[in-house]
Amino acid sequence: MKHITEEQLIAYIQNELSGKEIENLENHLIGCSQCKEEFIILEELTNEWNEPSLQLSVDVTLDVMSAIEKTEKQKFARKNKRSTYLHFILAAAATILFSQLKIVDYIIDTSDHVIGISSVTVEQANHSLEKGMSSLNKINLKIQSKTGGENK
Repeated sequence: MKHITEEQLIAYIQNELSGKEIENLENHLIGCSQCKEEFIILEELTNEWNEPSLQLSVDVTLDVMSAIEKTEKQKFARKNKRSTYLHFILAAAATILFSQLKIVDYIIDTSDHVIGISSVTVEQANHSLEKGMSSLNKINLKIQSKTGGENK
């Protein structure tokens, strides 16, 4: 028994066969379950192709958008995690470098030196101020003695 080809079934579904070809094909489909199963599958595929389901396209769109969002979130999480690790590594490297080069000790010594200079400068300023006040008092006393005590 010779089976019907896919091309013949598609031509039948698309109404491209002549009257005699249609009759022969339909008679064959009645007696051949294998060709009838293939016909049903091709007919469903053709109908789906010609009239696509709107629901399918909405579902596909939602699935694709969801997959894109998930991928973007994963990329951000990976990038954020890498950034965090990089900051930790840099902090550890700076800590090791500072301790090896004794930079912290240098900073502390420098700040002690600045504080020492500042205290000396403050003492000198106080001493100068005291000298200035003493000089002003002497001048004031001289003025008072010359004017007879009118200025206070």
